[in-house]
Amino acid sequence: NDTENLMHSSNMLRIAQREGWWREENGEPFNFFRTFGFEPKKYDPVLGLYSGRRMWRFNSLINSEFNATFDPYVGYIPSRCTIYPTFTKPDMKLSVEQLFGILGDHYEGTPFDLTKGLAAGPFHNPNRFEGHAP
Repeated sequence: NDTENLMHSSNMLRIAQREGWWREENGEPFNFFRTFGFEPKKYDPVLGLYSGRRMWRFNSLINSEFNATFDPYVGYIPSRCTIYPTFTKPDMKLSVEQLFGILGDHYEGTPFDLTKGLAAGPFHNPNRFEGHAP
């Protein structure tokens, strides 16, 4: 209910309740990632790291304390939501342009840099071809 510091779709909670992903009456605070995050399947353990690693990267770019103290190797998944905080206060006010840059980040400068290695090819393309059948 903190409309000064938090923005979200007006029907987000209603959708989560309708789909059975979150129940307000259970008394548990709403956690966006636990509600909408990707839970890995046995047959695809690598994809399960994607959501959590993106959350780690976002938070590490906006908050220097988070960047210095949180472990990107945790493999954060929705069922383990307590590992990372639900909210991280940015070190400074973020502009829309900065948010676009963060959301377009390819982990540059980290051990997970998608512009490096064989899969990036000779032109350092961060986009990956999954190559598996549904």
